[in-house]
Amino acid sequence: MKRLLPQLPYLLILCVLTLFSCKDSRIERGKACLNLGDYPMAEMFFEKALIDNPLNFDARLGYGKALLQHVIDMPSDSSLWRKSLMNLEAALDIKPSADLSSLISDAWYERAMMLLTHRDTLGAFSALSRSIEINTKNSISLNTIGILYFKQGDTDKAEVLFKRAVSIDSTHSQAFFNLGMVYWSKNDYEQAKNFWLAASKLSPDDNDMVYWLAMVEKTLQEQHK
Repeated sequence: MKRLLPQLPYLLILCVLTLFSCKDSRIERGKACLNLGDYPMAEMFFEKALIDNPLNFDARLGYGKALLQHVIDMPSDSSLWRKSLMNLEAALDIKPSADLSSLISDAWYERAMMLLTHRDTLGAFSALSRSIEINTKNSISLNTIGILYFKQGDTDKAEVLFKRAVSIDSTHSQAFFNLGMVYWSKNDYEQAKNFWLAASKLSPDDNDMVYWLAMVEKTLQEQHK
């Protein structure tokens, strides 16, 4: 007599394969939605995968990225920022990588910029510090936090940060320009001129750099009279 149902071992194998297929399918569907910019659906698929396995790297990363897409539509939503960054950092804990560190560092930088638009300087300091902690080579964050220190009157700290930025990225014209401002504030016009010359070579069409270079040239000429 033929069996109407598969034998038990085969049935178990089929169930297990189906289970894993569903899990993989959730991740794949989440990724597809992410690529389409459909973050609500992406969030749903990745969240369901995380419920089954909180240590699922792809689900953590995908969920964090989907929340970042959500943040673009609601940039002032602090809870969305926190949730996104938490999931991205959890993914980094599960599987560290330089690319992911760079992504998270950039996200913290964007968070800092949003806080600055709301005049939350302390929050911006914290976000930029975290950005640099995660990626010590983030020259944009180094330059930006240097500007904040400079505006608060801590020129020595600003100088250190700007120099770190240009040591990482020798094409960072803004950091060279800011170093010139540091030395201008210290009345060291020769050094200011050197940094502004470097900045102007990198960004010859920047009117601010042209203006300050002319200013320092005039000041030096008056000193030598």
